[in-house]
Amino acid sequence: MECFKTELFPETEIFVGLFTNISNSSALKAVLNDLQCSFVNPKFVLSNDHLILSVTRALQARKIGVSKTNSLFLDVVYYLSATSSIKETLTRYGINEKSEEIILLAFDSQVFEEVQGQIRGNFVSWEERKNMIDVKKIAQGFKLSEKSENFHELVLSRIAIKDI
Repeated sequence: MECFKTELFPETEIFVGLFTNISNSSALKAVLNDLQCSFVNPKFVLSNDHLILSVTRALQARKIGVSKTNSLFLDVVYYLSATSSIKETLTRYGINEKSEEIILLAFDSQVFEEVQGQIRGNFVSWEERKNMIDVKKIAQGFKLSEKSENFHELVLSRIAIKDI
């Protein structure tokens, strides 16, 4: 389990972990609304900064009362993408019935451990996420060239100004 913090919300801890060979994605998706966490497709998370920025945007949206969904955890997934379509974002960036790899994200270590216990799969090193990133699909989603010199910064900028 990794722990991150955001600059704007330093009191908030973000606990994340990477899981592979998931065999119960369908069951996890079915109970997602009852869990205090997010499940994220690691193929669409470009970097730690990408993930932390989406959390920051979701927390800020909640703070000022402009959330896009009925859940902070769904808002985190929403702010990972460039699209304003919640359904499209959840389909691509969230968990689906056939997900074999997921990132578990929670704001409490005890919640993280409880949900981790429900996942049938392998808990692997956070560093393995780098091998899962699909830059081509991320580029398509953000309507960018994956060969852009400043690709990473462009992705983060799009998230930073999303819905503004």
